[in-house]
Amino acid sequence: NRMAVSFLFVLVGAIDWYRSRWGNVLVLTLSGFSIYITLSVGGLAMYAFILGAYLVVVIMKNQPMAKKLMVLISVVLIMVLSSLVMKKVIRSYDLFSTYSVNKRVGDIADLLSGDFSFLLEHSRTQLMEDFYDKVMEAPLLGHGTGYSENFPTGTHNMFLRYWLENGLLGLLFYFLFIVGGIIHFYRLKDTRGLIFMMVTIIESFHTQNLLEYKSFIVMLGFLCALGYLERSEQLRRVGPMTSQNKSWV
Repeated sequence: NRMAVSFLFVLVGAIDWYRSRWGNVLVLTLSGFSIYITLSVGGLAMYAFILGAYLVVVIMKNQPMAKKLMVLISVVLIMVLSSLVMKKVIRSYDLFSTYSVNKRVGDIADLLSGDFSFLLEHSRTQLMEDFYDKVMEAPLLGHGTGYSENFPTGTHNMFLRYWLENGLLGLLFYFLFIVGGIIHFYRLKDTRGLIFMMVTIIESFHTQNLLEYKSFIVMLGFLCALGYLERSEQLRRVGPMTSQNKSWV
């Protein structure tokens, strides 16, 4: 899972969100197969979100409609063909041996076939219910930092972890961290950064160690700095043009 998540955070930074390019289609295609190899259900869900976000951005950008349609059709075809191929492959259980891998493969096969019922029966669903009961024992102050590490499995949920360990104040601080990132990239008009924060929100419901991922910390810092530099450059270019227009008046 960590490998898939790290790859997806890098993917967000690698895509050109400002132009519809065939290079993006190639990157998205190769990334899809790479995520599949990790057998991460959460990774596939986040990949689907990134792919859908890219399609929306391409349609909304002011670019020739023909090029939009070509990119749109190409990505959709890639999704359909990849799903058909992967569904046949992952149904061949002889390729795998251990129970845990077979379980992951079965979940992915159900996901690709449109059957989401397994999510309600997933062990993490039961974990959330169990940890929620623990949260209600001390909802205001929490049980203390590191409390979740006393259990064989973690919360697999960032919001639940900070609520469990640090109470409502910890939950509020993590929520403000997410909102602050969104506001930062929104002010910079940075589409790439906003998509990164959306992926962060999704991943926050799948892991309890997101802030310990080096790939996440590095990419967040890189995108924050890059977004600021790109916006500063845009404003610098617009400045002289505005001055020229005013001088003509």
